[in-house]
Amino acid sequence: GALRNIATTKHNLEIMIRRSNSTAATNKVPEMTVFSKSP
Repeated sequence: GALRNIATTKHNLEIMIRRSNSTAATNKVPEMTVFSKSP
């Protein structure tokens, strides 16, 4: 639903912010795995 999409987008933004803040964590954060489409 729309709310789930918004939550996913918000989470994605948070991860991107963390990645930009600490580049070393990029390899430790599989952001694509987090967004597996679960019901």
